[in-house]
Amino acid sequence: LDVIDDMAKNRVHSVSDWAWQKQLRYYRQCECFVRMSDTTFGYSFEYQGCQPKLVYTPLTDKCYLNLCQALKLGFGGNPIGPAGTG
Repeated sequence: LDVIDDMAKNRVHSVSDWAWQKQLRYYRQCECFVRMSDTTFGYSFEYQGCQPKLVYTPLTDKCYLNLCQALKLGFGGNPIGPAGTG
């Protein structure tokens, strides 16, 4: 997995390391929630679209990170457009 290789390459030893913080992580305590960077959202089983058609690239990580930060600040995002436009 690319995530594990990235963490090994960056020598992640702590949950406060950026290589770990920037990952989209799911947690379950009394209820489910999602964390990425310094944002936390309750997970309410939203429709995720057709996952087999999503091409997962480093740009996908950046898009998720930017959208999480925008939502935390009360903004939104519209990641739509022709493939490869960035």
